[in-house]
Amino acid sequence: MYDWYQRGIGLLKDGSPAAAAALLERAAEAEPDSRSIREALARAQFNSRQYELAARTFRWIVDANPAEDYAYFGLGLALWADG
Repeated sequence: MYDWYQRGIGLLKDGSPAAAAALLERAAEAEPDSRSIREALARAQFNSRQYELAARTFRWIVDANPAEDYAYFGLGLALWADG
């Protein structure tokens, strides 16, 4: 699972957000309570223009921890982009 996370982060940094999202989705299924995996997944979803999925993932983070400022920011951007 950690390998999927690291490879997903690498793909996201290298400009392959759709591939990153696919790996990070698998990592999130393996570790459903990991906020760091969910945050990376939400960023990958957003960057691959999967705005509705990104909003759902950012909302999961906010619901799990209302003090996550970045997740609120990402949620707002995803909702705005989704139109």
